[in-house]
Amino acid sequence: MATVVKESRPSSNHHKVEVIDVPEQSSSRKGWTISLIVTGILAAIGTTTFFVWRRLSADEE
Repeated sequence: MATVVKESRPSSNHHKVEVIDVPEQSSSRKGWTISLIVTGILAAIGTTTFFVWRRLSADEE
């Protein structure tokens, strides 16, 4: 998924902006997104495991 942004203004300075993502940039952004999602999932699993383990150890005492 490459984002294409085209901005044209019919003003006196003829301001024109074209931003076209190169596939390498979008793939690196995709890699960052995947790594962030994986990090979030691992953090959620670790937190849940920690609280469950604390509750179990508290029940044993």
